[in-house]
Amino acid sequence: MLNSFRKSVALVGAFLMCVSAYGQHTQSSYSIIGIGETNYGSLTPNQSMGGAGLAYNSRYYINTLNPALLGQNDNAVFHIGGSLDFRNYTSTEGSYQSGTGGFRDFGASLPILPGRWNVGLGFNAFSASNYAFRLEDPNGPEGTTEVVEVFGRGGLDEFYISNALTFGNFSFGAKAGLLLGTINKQSSAFLEGGTNTAFGRTVIIERGSYSDFQFQLGAAYKLKLSETNFLNFGAVWNTEANINGKLLRLLDQQGSSGNIFSRDTLSYTDTMGDLLNDDTNTDPVFIKLPQRVGFGVTYEKYQTFNLSVDYYSQDWSSYRDIFGNASPNLGKSWRLAVGGEIIPNSENPGILGLISYRFGIHSERTPYLINGQTVNDFGISFGTSLPLGAIWGLSTVNIGATIGRRGNTENGLTRENYVKLNFGFSVQDVTWFTRQKFN
Repeated sequence: MLNSFRKSVALVGAFLMCVSAYGQHTQSSYSIIGIGETNYGSLTPNQSMGGAGLAYNSRYYINTLNPALLGQNDNAVFHIGGSLDFRNYTSTEGSYQSGTGGFRDFGASLPILPGRWNVGLGFNAFSASNYAFRLEDPNGPEGTTEVVEVFGRGGLDEFYISNALTFGNFSFGAKAGLLLGTINKQSSAFLEGGTNTAFGRTVIIERGSYSDFQFQLGAAYKLKLSETNFLNFGAVWNTEANINGKLLRLLDQQGSSGNIFSRDTLSYTDTMGDLLNDDTNTDPVFIKLPQRVGFGVTYEKYQTFNLSVDYYSQDWSSYRDIFGNASPNLGKSWRLAVGGEIIPNSENPGILGLISYRFGIHSERTPYLINGQTVNDFGISFGTSLPLGAIWGLSTVNIGATIGRRGNTENGLTRENYVKLNFGFSVQDVTWFTRQKFN
């Protein structure tokens, strides 16, 4: 009992450390559009499989892609993970590199009635806006260079609770997620060079704060082919969501050293409309997120091998910003993921027999439209899980990587070559939710 308590304290401590260090876990020049780059919600094991897994879950980790799969965790399982993102950006103007990283997700699967009813808790990054641009025109006044700098930071986080019920070979799940977050954008215009040092800069700042609920429904079915072979099916539906928002726009006049000598409020938009310019507008103000559907199938050889194929579809042309406007830079998107897992020594009675190896690929048409051209994304993933049986019971360290490319350099697009390193820690102990018996 004391040993379990120590494990719980260590887990909570690691969780709090990661929360305090939470930062941007991903980056993309295309995240300037809409609410940024959205996350499909997979944890480290599924990320190593190309993001596939709508129809399959192992009892050693949590699958957050489909809430119906929680029912396959007979014991309490906790997961905490993060990632690093390194990118090389190439356009007709040149190329540069950058990197970012941070805490990514936390999840828990708690069996209320093992094998019949499970509850899931956790949070993850729902979207991330992380970009920076610099435009220069050397033909400014008095021999100066006109410079415009644009950058954005922020995103939406999802705090969720999910439930899964199992009836024989059928499982059904539902997730309610609270989306919270702030997206900050800043545009600066100023002059560089020349002999006149009195030039200042004009800065426009946008601060958007958003909060509301989004819901996801899931279903899964396990078809038994033989004693050790199964064919699994899964499906999810993310409902359309209207996210309440507040948007503050400021205009700063700054000196050449960056000191602010004038600030004006351009507008403040809340649920009652533009409160500065139109007090009679009582129409609700929110961001409209489109629905998403996904389907998956997995061939499973119990404790030895599985191969999964997933497909998602989402129409971002129905997206609306906080002013109710559609975006000409968002359209229909889809994602195809194929991935698998191999446990080559599963019959080995030692913990080394539980080492698993994962692989996968994904091909995606992102929702971004630049000059009428779609932005495609392709990546290859791989990873492994290392058991910690001697220290943490049925627990693992999960490590993975994704190497990919997004976009190209044609028609004003930017090509992004990226490497994502994913890492996670899954903690499981069969005694936490087991009733103790004494003779």
